Amino acid sequence: MTGIRRGARSAIPANSLVRVLFANRFTCCVCRDSSRSIVIHHIQPWAESRNHLPANLAVLCLECHGNAHTKRALGVNLTASTLKKVKAKWEADVKRLDPIEILAASRVRSSAWNYFNHLRLFELARELKIGLSLVAGYREALKCGVISRAGEVLWPKAAGTHLYAQRDGISLYNYVKNVMDEVLAHLRVNNISDHLEAGTLSTLLAAGDFIYVQGAFTFSRLSKEASLLGSAPTRGVRRANGVEVAFTFDRYEATSVSAWSVWLSGHHTAGALVHVRSVSRNGSKIKIEGTVFGICAALEGLKHRLYEQSLLKSGIPYRDFEEEVD
Repeated sequence: MTGIRRGARSAIPANSLVRVLFANRFTCCVCRDSSRSIVIHHIQPWAESRNHLPANLAVLCLECHGNAHTKRALGVNLTASTLKKVKAKWEADVKRLDPIEILAASRVRSSAWNYFNHLRLFELARELKIGLSLVAGYREALKCGVISRAGEVLWPKAAGTHLYAQRDGISLYNYVKNVMDEVLAHLRVNNISDHLEAGTLSTLLAAGDFIYVQGAFTFSRLSKEASLLGSAPTRGVRRANGVEVAFTFDRYEATSVSAWSVWLSGHHTAGALVHVRSVSRNGSKIKIEGTVFGICAALEGLKHRLYEQSLLKSGIPYRDFEEEVD
């Protein structure tokens, strides 16, 4: 039988690399030590399988990669079946990390949320089967007359400048914030704040995904006349590195006077929880259009890369990554 020349293996397709690296957070699925350099390992050897699909790829550190190629008489071997199990467990855990971190960061700043899309947020809460009467703040908000017994927000008869300008707006905010907390605790969210790159996002994202994006936003009023009727349609856009994230929302649902008059108007650093409706690519640029569920002040620890100062043209943001050669 003719042998396979070392190094002659075809390169792993970029789409497969992106999917497996992000599904594993650029971290070894065995030891889960994010400080270690990593390689991409073929669970079923390439020489046998010719399989570059993400299901056959595991992210390993150099030590665990060595163990995967070592058979021991005593101790646990990193066999193909063992790798598949630990990979599946780690990837399931990774899916929960982003919403957990967003939730923890927003709880540190109890007044972080400047806007809620109440209609969509409560629709989602019902879909997730969250018992609204059990949410913290429900009884107080009900007593104050700002929600119904079913837990839905009661809109004031007089429009006012914004929804929370009504009496007992603080009770309403505390309750709705806790509803958002419950939703985040059940939701899968991708924090793309550090990964605004067309090639990466066009592979990772699809309509129906939830994303969190933090950075410099521009908020532009769409109609001055509408604000007289208790509505203030506003366009929110985040642009960086050839990526645009855009959505339209009603600034009337701002959670405070400062949010309504300052933080949701003009240019400000913010974070947005967005339900993706479409992902379109035009050459080296990508546009993500979605429905925003909440807009918050910038949360610590959720964004590190400064695209505005040093734009990256394209590519996968590897961290000490190299391909394995079977």
